Amino acid sequence: MAAEIELKFALPESTAAAFVDQPLIARLAQGPYRRRRMVNTYYDTPALDLFKAGLSLRVRAVGGRNLLSVKAGENPALGARARAEWEGPLAGAWPDLAAIDDRRLQKRVQKAVGDAGLQPVFRTEIQRRTRRLGFKDSIVELAVDRGLIRAGERKRAVSEIELELVEGRPVRLFELAQRLRKRMELVPETESKSDRGYRLAADRPPAARRAPPVELDPAMTAGQAFAVIARGALWQMRVNAPIAQDGRDIEGVHQLRVGLRRLRALLALFRSRLPAARLERLRPALRRLQNLLGPARDWDVLIARVLRPIAGKRAADRGLRAFRAAAEERRERAYARLRRSLERPGFQRLMLATEAWVERMALRRELAAEEARERARRILRKRDRKLRRLGENLAKLSDGERHQFRIEAKKLRYAAEFFRSLYDEAAARAYIAALAAIQDRLGALNDAAMVKTLRRELEESGFEPSPKAAGLIDGWVMAHIAIDMDGLEADWAKFLAAPRFWRAD
Repeated sequence: MAAEIELKFALPESTAAAFVDQPLIARLAQGPYRRRRMVNTYYDTPALDLFKAGLSLRVRAVGGRNLLSVKAGENPALGARARAEWEGPLAGAWPDLAAIDDRRLQKRVQKAVGDAGLQPVFRTEIQRRTRRLGFKDSIVELAVDRGLIRAGERKRAVSEIELELVEGRPVRLFELAQRLRKRMELVPETESKSDRGYRLAADRPPAARRAPPVELDPAMTAGQAFAVIARGALWQMRVNAPIAQDGRDIEGVHQLRVGLRRLRALLALFRSRLPAARLERLRPALRRLQNLLGPARDWDVLIARVLRPIAGKRAADRGLRAFRAAAEERRERAYARLRRSLERPGFQRLMLATEAWVERMALRRELAAEEARERARRILRKRDRKLRRLGENLAKLSDGERHQFRIEAKKLRYAAEFFRSLYDEAAARAYIAALAAIQDRLGALNDAAMVKTLRRELEESGFEPSPKAAGLIDGWVMAHIAIDMDGLEADWAKFLAAPRFWRAD
């Protein structure tokens, strides 16, 4: 099954004609546009078992013949927008799984389908124009798609472009996209047509997505490992940015923030091997985004984890309702600021530029000359020693010192999760579980401190909570601080006893 590496951008119908005729495309073209109409019918079981298994199965009618296609979900480790795809001829219009000549893929599809049988779920009707472009040392196929997705009585318009790597280096996709964006505004399309079709069929909004585990090969160089980890973090940011903009699923902000934190942690871990000038430009931009995500997430946590549970037991309390209304108003302000930032061209420029830079770093001399396992061992040893040193008098740490301890614990956990696949899985799992318990305790303590900070912000803005509401919230804070401080020492002792998994080999 081949890997399909592509970039996809939404293209407003009003600008489609201007886009395909722009001079840059004409200069790079290796032939004229080819036109074809494609009707794709996507099949699944009644319970959508293929979708749940990360697969899509379609029959494409094009040029008087039928093709059967199977696609797997995006693989962030491969870079760009990489999806594994198989395609072959089909005798009829109904999907025949026996036609899949990749035996491993055929078994995976058959296992997902089982005895349930297949049925059509949705259909896409696309007018496609394609043109091959020669860009530097690579060949890229440009596809301009316009049409509809239909699911029952529901339909959704499609107007987008794809840049697919035919031959050469993935970094050229990003560089070409950057050139095109200078001439016409392009907005990344983060969902495949199949994902949009499934959502249309189920009539549901897009959902936040977690990053899959990092999978590294012990034979990798440090540069290759850096690129795999960075791609995963950037993928997590890219697919969750529209969810954060939409605002209906608060996990969108959280997962976007986690992806950003993972990227910032990775840059800190590899700082000595990365070009200082580039980091000096990149880090402030990432910090500004973090400063927008932080308030939105803090108000989400206050409302969902504190005010909602308290109000659930005292639903009639007017003071609590007023406090929650004031908090929700401040949350909407934070979301509005974040939404404006994500909608601006600067965010997309930042993402494309960073993705292109990551592909170049995979081959950087300072990283290519070092084995991934050796770089991982150095990083883990350094971070582990620093955390142990900071935690020697854990019970006596000031608030500021505890905050620094929490930051170091988070960096160490990210490092351990980044590199766990290079070492024994059981040993890594035990170490990370012990570290996660500490981080969860520290995170809960931080949430309690955050509640006090947000309450003070509300009061400074003119809102006066009722004495009863203030007492209930203060009581929640004090109780949780007491519980988590009691458990922190025990969790720390378990961490100290956990074997350091990178020492085993």
